Amino acid sequence: MEVKRMAMYTDRRNVTPCQTHHGITFTFKMKHVFYAYLLGFAVGYHVAFGQVTLTPNTTMQAEYSSLQLRCTLQPHMEDVAVWRRRSFGAATEINILFIAIRGADQCDYDPPTPPSFMSCSCRSREYTCIIKGLTRDQDGDQWRCRSTNPDGQQVFSTNVTLHILIQISSVTISPSSDTVRVVENSDQTFTCKTSWGKPAATVTWYKSSEIMGSSEVAITTGIVSSQSIHQDRTIQVTSTLTYTASRTDNGYRVFCDATNGGVAVQSTTRPQLDILYLPSDGPVIQALPGAGVYKMIRGSSTQQRLTCSVTGGYPLPTLSWNCYDGTHNGSTQGDIVSLTVYWTADMNVDSTCTCTAFQSGSTWTRNKSVSVTVLYSPSRPSCSVGSATVTNGTVRVIRGKKFDISCSAIANPSPTYIWTTPPDGNTVNNPELSVPNIQTGGTYSLSVRNIMEPTTGEIEYGFANSTFNIDILESPSVPIFYYGTSSSGTVIPNNHLDVIIGTQFSVTCVATGNPSPTYTWSGISQTWSTTAQTNLTKTCSVVNTLNQTGYNIEPGTRQENQLNLTVMFPPGVIECTVGSSRFTSGLVNVLRNKAFNIRCDSTSFPAPYNYTWTLPNGGIRMGPELRVNSIQAVLTSQYRVTVNNIMVPSVGQATTGTNSTILDIQLLYPPGIQSGIRIQGDSTTSRVNDSYISTVENSTFTLSFDVMPGYPAATIYTWVRRSGGISTNNQAITFTRITRAKADYYNFTALNHMKPTGFALENGTTSIDVYINVKYRSAITAFYANPAQGNITVEVSEGTPLKLTCVTDSNPWPDIALTRNGVVVQENASVRQIEYNKPSSSCENDVGEYTCLSQNELNPSADKRTLRYYVLCTPRLSPFIQHSANVTGSLHSSADISVTMIAYPAPTYTWQKLNDSGWKEIETSSRVSIVTSVDRLQSNVSISDIQEADFGSYRVIAKNSQGEIPIVLYFQVSSEPEPVRNLQFIEGSLTENSAVIMWSPGFDGGNPQTFLVLFKRRADNEWSAPMETTVANITLTGLQPGTDYQVKVLAENSIGSSEHSEPISFTTLIIEKPNNAALIGGAIGGVIGAALILVVVVLGVRKCRQVKDSANKSVCETTHTNTVYNRDYDELSQSHAIRLADTNTSVYDPATKTYELLDASQSDKNTYASLAKHQPSKSAGLYENTHTDAGTAEYMNLRIA
Repeated sequence: MEVKRMAMYTDRRNVTPCQTHHGITFTFKMKHVFYAYLLGFAVGYHVAFGQVTLTPNTTMQAEYSSLQLRCTLQPHMEDVAVWRRRSFGAATEINILFIAIRGADQCDYDPPTPPSFMSCSCRSREYTCIIKGLTRDQDGDQWRCRSTNPDGQQVFSTNVTLHILIQISSVTISPSSDTVRVVENSDQTFTCKTSWGKPAATVTWYKSSEIMGSSEVAITTGIVSSQSIHQDRTIQVTSTLTYTASRTDNGYRVFCDATNGGVAVQSTTRPQLDILYLPSDGPVIQALPGAGVYKMIRGSSTQQRLTCSVTGGYPLPTLSWNCYDGTHNGSTQGDIVSLTVYWTADMNVDSTCTCTAFQSGSTWTRNKSVSVTVLYSPSRPSCSVGSATVTNGTVRVIRGKKFDISCSAIANPSPTYIWTTPPDGNTVNNPELSVPNIQTGGTYSLSVRNIMEPTTGEIEYGFANSTFNIDILESPSVPIFYYGTSSSGTVIPNNHLDVIIGTQFSVTCVATGNPSPTYTWSGISQTWSTTAQTNLTKTCSVVNTLNQTGYNIEPGTRQENQLNLTVMFPPGVIECTVGSSRFTSGLVNVLRNKAFNIRCDSTSFPAPYNYTWTLPNGGIRMGPELRVNSIQAVLTSQYRVTVNNIMVPSVGQATTGTNSTILDIQLLYPPGIQSGIRIQGDSTTSRVNDSYISTVENSTFTLSFDVMPGYPAATIYTWVRRSGGISTNNQAITFTRITRAKADYYNFTALNHMKPTGFALENGTTSIDVYINVKYRSAITAFYANPAQGNITVEVSEGTPLKLTCVTDSNPWPDIALTRNGVVVQENASVRQIEYNKPSSSCENDVGEYTCLSQNELNPSADKRTLRYYVLCTPRLSPFIQHSANVTGSLHSSADISVTMIAYPAPTYTWQKLNDSGWKEIETSSRVSIVTSVDRLQSNVSISDIQEADFGSYRVIAKNSQGEIPIVLYFQVSSEPEPVRNLQFIEGSLTENSAVIMWSPGFDGGNPQTFLVLFKRRADNEWSAPMETTVANITLTGLQPGTDYQVKVLAENSIGSSEHSEPISFTTLIIEKPNNAALIGGAIGGVIGAALILVVVVLGVRKCRQVKDSANKSVCETTHTNTVYNRDYDELSQSHAIRLADTNTSVYDPATKTYELLDASQSDKNTYASLAKHQPSKSAGLYENTHTDAGTAEYMNLRIA
C-alpha cells in the first residue's frame, strides 16, 4: 500500500542560495505512515517542554553564512525529529523536515530529499542540521524541533531566533565641502551618516593635519548619535559632532569612521577647517616719538608719510587713512598688514591723521589717531638791560659789578639761547645772562636757535643773532702763555706744553689789564727759552695800578700762572710673548691648523697707538696681539711687527715714533696618509674605497698606505685591530689565508713628535680606519617546521599554524627561496633567514615537499634543504573540481557518477544505491564498474547502456583514519528547464532610455538552456518579440524616458520550455534640464557615477558565461568560485587560486585524468591513472537536493560540515 500527498513548501522567498520547492510529489511505504501522521496531522496533542533541546553553534550569524542547529532528545523520547520554522512576522510556523534514524547513523527524511538550504546528519537522539546561505530577510526567523514521548504527546524544544549580521558599506559626512569656515571659539556642527546595517554601527570622530604632519587625533566630546530603523530592520546611525574651533585647528581635516563588527569604513570626504580669529592688537602707527605726535616743517618739500600696521587675525584686516588727502600704499609680510599714507607739508597747519582697521567676516573695527604739529624758525631776539631795550651795541660795566641782560624770540619748537662770552668763547645756555662779578670784557654774542626735527625728512636748524660789546676797567688778568718770543705766538692751552725730546723752544707770559701790567717770569724777563729734556713746571706773575673813572686810584690785584712742560719720546725695545716664552726676536715653532697667538709690547710716550704685523703673504694685521685661528704653510717664514706712536707737540708738526722687530715662524705638522691604499696578493681582494676592503675567505694579501712626512720628519707607524688581538708597528700589514673571524675594522696610524714654542710636546697623528669584509659562501644552517625542529618529515593536525624557518650563514647575505612541490611560495633577496607563516594548515593548500634554496655570489650552485609536510584531515570534496549533486542521462547511453576528494591519509570508498530497503552497496557488472585513482583521491561509478533501474540516489562514503564523509548524488532523466528565479532590475543601472535586467537560472534539466526575454510598456497589451540570450542578464535599450515597463523571462532547452517568470516592473528616469552651471556640474557627475555603477554591475553579471564540457553540457563559470574559496578555505592565495572563469577548458580533463592544484603557479599536477569509461560530469555529493542549478556559482565548493 502506498500513500501520496503534496510536499510542504520549504521556502518561498527569493534568497540565495535557498530555493523555493513546491509541487513535489513523494512516495513512501506504509511503515512511514506513522511518521507522516506525526509530521502533518498530530497538531492537537499536549505539548511538554524540556525533554527536547535545540542548540545553535552561534548566537549571531553573518549574512550568507551557515548556522548549525542540534536537536537533542531525552532517552525516553521517540527517536525522530520534526524541524519547524516560523518566519519573522508570520502568525504560524510550518513543518520543514522530518528525520528518523536508521541503523547507527543513517537518516530517513520526509520529504525524501531535505530542502536545498539544509544539510543534516543523524546520531541516536541527536539530529544536526545546517541552514546555509543566511540572508537578511531571515533575521528574526524562529526554529524549533519536535518529537513524541511514549504517551504519544508532542514535545517541543524552545525557539532559536536567527540574528543576522549585516555590515555597513559607507559613511557620508556633511557639510561635505572641502573647506568649512568657522569663527574661533564658536561651534561648528558636522554630521556623519552610515549606510544601513545591523547591528547599529559605532561612529568615531577624528581630526588630522597634512601640513603639520600630525597623526589622526580622536575627538571624544560634543558627540550625539541617533538611530533610524528601516522596514527591513536594518539600522542607520547618524552621529552629530558639535566642535568648538580654535586657531590651532586651522588646516585640520575632520572625518569619521564607523564599524558594526566588520572592517571600519571612513567618511568619503574630509572637510578642512578654515578658522577665523581676531587680530592680536589694534592698529599701531610706526616710527612715532614717545609722545605720539607727528612733526613736519612749514614749507618743507620733503614727502611726509605715516605707516599703520596690524598683527594677526585671519583673514588679515583691511586698513585705511584719513590724513591731508594723501596717497596710500599697502603691504603684507607674514601675519602683519601695513598701510602708508604720503603727503607734502606746504603751509598746512596742525591737524590729526586717523588710521582705521576692519576685518572682513567679523565686526572687529579699530581706529588709531596721531596729532600733526607744524615747526618754524625763531624771530630776531629783543633784549633788556635795566630799563633799556637793546638789540645790539656797546654796554659798559665795571669788573666785579653785577651784569644782567634778558632776551626773547618767537619760534616752534621753543628756541635755545646761547651766550658766547670772551675771552675763551665760553657759552651760557639761557635767555638771561647774569654776571654777578663780571671779569671779562669784549664782545658778547647771543645766538637764538631751535632744532626742527620732523618725523619724516632731515633735521633743520632755525637761528637768529645779537652782538654786544662790553668795555671793562680791570685789574690784570691771569697770565697767558704763548709759544714763541711774543704774544703773537700760539697760546699754550690749559697752561700745558707738550714738546718732543731735544727740541729748543721759547715761551712768553702775557696778561691783559687796564692799564697794562708789569711781568715777573721766575726772576727773568717776560720770555723764557730752553731745550726739552725732562718734565718741569714754571711760574709767571703780573700786577698793575687801576685808575677807574669816578673812583679812587687802586692797585690792581697781583695775578700769576703756572706752565707745565711734558717731554715726549718714541717706542723702545719690542718684547714678545708666546705661551710661556718671552723674547725679542728669533725662531718660533707653531702647530699647523692650530690657533697661534703672539703678543708684543713696547714703551713710549705717548703710549704706542699702533702695532702693525706684516705677514709672509703680504697680509696686514693690527694690534699688539696677533691671532691666527688655523695657521697654514702659506703663513710661515718671517713675521715683522712694527710699533708706532704719534708725538703731537703743542706747537709744530706731529712726529711719528717707530720701532720694529722680525720673528721667524717654523710650522710643525703631522705626517699625512695619501689616498689610494696599496693591495698586494690574491686577485680576490679588492678596494671599494680607502676605508673598505673586500676579500674572500682564505685569501692572502698585504695592505699599506703611502705617507707624506710631517715636520719634524721622523715618523712612527702602527696597524691595530679595533676588537684587539692584532697589531703591528710596520707601514704594511699582511693577512695569510684570512678567515671570516678576522673581518673587522683596522686602524692605520702615522705620527711624529712636535714641540711648539711656549707649549708642551705634542704628538702629530694621522690615522684611517679600514674595514676588511671577508666574504664566504652561503650555507643553510637550519630548515625546520615549528615546533618540529630537526625533522625532515612533518605530520600535523589540520588547523595547526604553519611556520617554516630557513636559517643561513652567509656573506654577503644570500637570496633565499622557499618552494612547495617545486613552485616558489616565498623568496627574499639579501636576507639572513626567511620565515613562511600561515595561521592554519589545510589539506587543500599546504601538503607537499618544501625546499629551502640559498645562494650568494660565491656559491656555484644553491645550497638546499628539503622537508615533507603532511596535514591530517578527514576526507572532503576537492575545491579544485566543480561538482554537482545532480547527474542526468538518457536510456541506453553512458554516464559517470564521480567524486574527487582531498584527504590524508588517502581514503577508501564505498559506493551505495538507495532502494526500497535502504542503502545497498553497488555490485559491479559488465555495465557498472567502480574505479579509484592510484593516489585514492578520485573515485567514480561508470554506467553504460543505462536502464530505468539505474536512475535514483547514489551515495559514496569516503573514509580514512581521521573520519569519514557520506556524499549523496542523484542520477535522473534529462527534462525541460525549471523557471528562472529572482528576476530583478539593477536600480543603479536605470537611465532615461535603458535598464539592466538579471535573474538566477533554474535547473537546466541536464541540457544547455537559453533564455527568452519579453518586455512591454505597462499600458500596452502586447509583449515584445522574445530576445534570446545564454547569460543570466540583459540590457534593454531604446526605452522611453519616465515610462513604466514590465519584463518576464522563460528558459528552454532541447527537451522543452519552462513557465514564464512572474513579471517585474520598473520606471525609466526623466530627463531634467539644469537651470545653472552648478546643476550642470552635478548632473554630469551624477551621470558619470551612474555610468560607473552600470559598468560595475554589468561586468559583475557578465562574468558568468556558458561553456561546453566534453559531454556538451553547460557549465557556468563565475568569479563567485574564488569568493567561496576565500570563505571556506581560508588559506587559498588569491594570486594562486584557480578561477573557473579564467580558463577556457573544463575543470576536469578526461584525456590526462588530472585535477588542478590549489596553487596555479605550480608547474606540477597530481596525475591520475585513466579511469575506465570515465567522462566528465557535474556529479558530486555536495548538495542533497533534487533541484540544483549546475550553472550557478552559489552551489560551488561549499563543504558539508
